[in-house]
Amino acid sequence: MILENQSSTPLRWDGRPRSLRLAGVQRISVAQAGWLQVGTGQVWLTRDGALDDIVLARGDRLWLDRGEQVVVEPWSRGADAALVWQHGAQTSAEAVAA
Repeated sequence: MILENQSSTPLRWDGRPRSLRLAGVQRISVAQAGWLQVGTGQVWLTRDGALDDIVLARGDRLWLDRGEQVVVEPWSRGADAALVWQHGAQTSAEAVAA
């Protein structure tokens, strides 16, 4: 997963679980498919090319495919949120939920 915003250099995440504290808008480029989970707070997520935005709360997670591009930010201006990234396989039951 590669993260970038207007004021930073893109950060490449490898396959290990990672955490990110969000204070503003982040663009995420998914290098390896996996789960994006909200650890704390609430986030607003937009997938490139999608008509609808997604709001995720603490504990919610979303499957992201390799090559996807998303923009994610805290739901409330000035609030913080924490994301957890875990690459891995998606089961059939999880695919329906995602």
